[in-house]
Amino acid sequence: MGVESDEADLSGCEEVDACAQLMEYFLQQLGLPVPDHFLSLSVEFADGRESLAKVYGRPFALKPEYVNKIDIVCSGNFLNVMARALYAYLTKNVPLEDSRHHFTVLTGMIPEDKRKALCAAHNSPDRIGTYAEARIFSAFEPSWLVEREPPPCGSEVLDNLEITFR
Repeated sequence: MGVESDEADLSGCEEVDACAQLMEYFLQQLGLPVPDHFLSLSVEFADGRESLAKVYGRPFALKPEYVNKIDIVCSGNFLNVMARALYAYLTKNVPLEDSRHHFTVLTGMIPEDKRKALCAAHNSPDRIGTYAEARIFSAFEPSWLVEREPPPCGSEVLDNLEITFR
């Protein structure tokens, strides 16, 4: 998440999907949870590349102890995945369910497995766009953030994983 001011109070922050009713229908068709509240995060690697969070202001990362709060990850931006799936359905009659492989429900996984799934979504050859999107199904608490430090991960493959609020 980028924050433009040190004074910003983000307590209780939550998001709404563009085309919310359409997104709800799409997620239901895929058998995915449709929460009342959510917070979006981008999954990136802290490797010196341009960060999505820069677009939104000062970048912050999710503290490692809060990775367990992440409920779902998509190998791309939810809205872009939905748009491509709908286009394929309308133009080629491709079932919406064919896009299900972009999503991994993380609820109930242990933190190490969640980190692996986040990395897999980010590195997916089918990823749509420049980042994977993860969501927490609750309102935001500022204590979950640290300014621009990637969470330490349990293996070498995960050492550069960074989960940033967008």
